[in-house]
Amino acid sequence: MTNSQGHRFRATVASNPPLQIPGAINAYCALLAERAGFEALYLSGAGVANASFGMPDLAVTSMNDVLEDVRRITGASYPYWSMQTPAGGQRSMSHAQREK
Repeated sequence: MTNSQGHRFRATVASNPPLQIPGAINAYCALLAERAGFEALYLSGAGVANASFGMPDLAVTSMNDVLEDVRRITGASYPYWSMQTPAGGQRSMSHAQREK
């Protein structure tokens, strides 16, 4: 039996229907969500643009900008993460997973 992050996430979803997944814009918010008992969280491109760059989501931030915040969040707290599918679809998502 595999213990990949994907497998662990699917098991968490299956054991907690419906799994509530709050959004977090930085590591501090992720720690607060973890302390409140959430088992996963969501990071959006708009959250990165707003919180990390102080600008509206005008598609000027890159996947690498989002991944930097993912690294900060997972370094402080969560093993599971989700992000919006970047331009490029599945190929970009595969790259994002490797880069994380």
